[in-house]
Amino acid sequence: TSKEAIDIINIKCHDLKHQLKAFTGMDDAADRSRYVKEVQQAVSIYDATYHTGCEALDYVLREKTLLSEEYRVSFSCMADGASLNFMNPTDIYALFGNALDNALQSVVQEKEEERIVRVHIRKKGEMLLIHVANRCSRNIEFQEGMPVTDKPDKRYHGFGMKSMRYIAEKYQGEMYVKSDHGWVYLDILFPEQKGDSE
Repeated sequence: TSKEAIDIINIKCHDLKHQLKAFTGMDDAADRSRYVKEVQQAVSIYDATYHTGCEALDYVLREKTLLSEEYRVSFSCMADGASLNFMNPTDIYALFGNALDNALQSVVQEKEEERIVRVHIRKKGEMLLIHVANRCSRNIEFQEGMPVTDKPDKRYHGFGMKSMRYIAEKYQGEMYVKSDHGWVYLDILFPEQKGDSE
């Protein structure tokens, strides 16, 4: 997905180069106005800046927001990133990278108006709650509490879910996945970690 995000940026920059060249030779005000709007849309990919209090999470969110915009997915995030600072950054990359890759791969199969992904990260009492939800109109098959991949060759898929569960358990947390009324919900609960800042 990182390569895909870089490819999107490269394509948009390539298009911008040609659009700006064409813009300099335009006399028609309507054409110039249309081109300015196209350039503004292309440049808007750099507006996806997050300041959650966790640098690793910010990086993952920027990348996934870029992909969301490309595939016309409505992506929203409310995150207390500082509450994740007890985790190793590589675990944050892996946990949220896998969670959001799964959500995006699922939701792009929906009608455009149903492509919705929501992320919430917050403390509640002595628990840290991570909640990722995405629209999914298909029936999901579960095995031992985990969704079974719908990809043809099941031998080489499903490792993302196992990785997320491993990371949750590494920090004494628990992970739950369920499908309900056209949504898939991923919930991870972590107990308050020793050394957390108040």
